[in-house]
Amino acid sequence: MTKLFLLSIIFTIIISLNIRNVYSQESELTNKKWIVTELAKGVSVNITEGLTAPFIIFGGENKISGSASCNNILGSYESDGKYKLIITAATTRKMCQDMNIEDALLKALEKTNNYLISGNTLMLQSGKMLLAKFEGVPLEVTINNKWELFELVGKPVEKGSMSETFTLTFLEDNKIEAKVCNSLNGTYKTNNDNALKISIDVSTMMACPELETELLIKDALMLAGEYAIEDNNTLILKNGRVILAKLRLSDN
Repeated sequence: MTKLFLLSIIFTIIISLNIRNVYSQESELTNKKWIVTELAKGVSVNITEGLTAPFIIFGGENKISGSASCNNILGSYESDGKYKLIITAATTRKMCQDMNIEDALLKALEKTNNYLISGNTLMLQSGKMLLAKFEGVPLEVTINNKWELFELVGKPVEKGSMSETFTLTFLEDNKIEAKVCNSLNGTYKTNNDNALKISIDVSTMMACPELETELLIKDALMLAGEYAIEDNNTLILKNGRVILAKLRLSDN
């Protein structure tokens, strides 16, 4: 009961502070997939057979991921939220016939110490020297795939701690379906800044052993104002800087 009471207080604080408008953007750098459009020194970004379009994603906990065109990128970054940006990147070690794009991108990431964002364009720089340009596209929730809750307001939700695993599914036509003990149905809206608004319209009314926890999960869904996707298998629901819930892609 104490744990649930504390979680209820957190939700109440979020509501009272009105941390953010659900259609504003917490950070221009994160929650987008940045696709390389230009590299320095005349390196062409023409994708040949066997390569993928190079991109990077600045995720939560200061992690980066992406593709250098041949190998996958993983690593970390440091930013002051304004201009400073230091990137530490590593890659897998596959060899491809054309490594020019990959080599140029990795050198650009290594030399970066600041960035600028203009509209939907990210520019990585060393001092005032342009190293690379990117175009931002939103990270999309996966339609018709099931997500399982594993963290609620910073507290782990382990399998077996609830009689049933909470699942969340984004359906076509902007519909949403969730289930713990009761079934929840509603709608969702997103935009290009990874803003998210969930409305729960219908719920069954069974008496469940974890009813209070279920109500807190419902509150978390309706308070969510933004989402992020990490490593293609973790969905994070947020309100401003507050992480409300984390869900992983279900194997079922």
